[in-house]
Amino acid sequence: MVMALCGMVFLITVATTITLNTRALYVHDMKKYDLAKLTGYSEEEILQNYDQLISYNSMLNEEELLTLPTLPQSDNARIHFMEVKKIFVNFQLAGIVTGGLLVFYYGISQMSKWKNQNKARWLSKGSKEELAAKAVRERMARSLKLTGLFSVIIPAVFGGAIALNWDWAFVTFHHIMFDNDYWIFDYRTDPIIDMLPDEYFMHCAIMIIAIVVAASVICYLIGKKIATKLASEE
Repeated sequence: MVMALCGMVFLITVATTITLNTRALYVHDMKKYDLAKLTGYSEEEILQNYDQLISYNSMLNEEELLTLPTLPQSDNARIHFMEVKKIFVNFQLAGIVTGGLLVFYYGISQMSKWKNQNKARWLSKGSKEELAAKAVRERMARSLKLTGLFSVIIPAVFGGAIALNWDWAFVTFHHIMFDNDYWIFDYRTDPIIDMLPDEYFMHCAIMIIAIVVAASVICYLIGKKIATKLASEE
């Protein structure tokens, strides 16, 4: 159960990090919604500021406050982006921690399985070593299946909210994540807001959900395959 929950957190954090760093998604939306015409800035300048924003949210970036290359910012915007960075950094740290725990768990499980299987080769069927190796595989199968099931719950909830009412989901998310209204920008003091249309955030949410669901299905199928193989060996 614990490893399944770790797997769920790992998949969500990895999906979020991948999406955050998928520049092609932003470039697509920049061209689709003609942000250069909307904002009055060239595409090169828009991407320059976007790249700085993404770089700022990396846990490897030690800058406390965001400094955009060519755009002005209000104090409220700087505080908001600082809060956003903390969220992304925590996500990345959670991914590293849970990923490390999963590698350790499955590594130890594999070593235990191989050790007992090798011993069982020289012993009679139904030996303690054979049963121990089987128990390890059963735990791995169960953990992978639960990871797949758990990981699809959150995307299903968010996916349903997005499908029903994206604006409500977007606003509600911000009310949950932030205890102030600094995320409500004025384009006159913070022109970056026009470079980050709501549609882009919606596409990011969809991409995160798609990655998590795909990974969840893979985990579940692998776990099911292991369980089926174990059942056939009985």
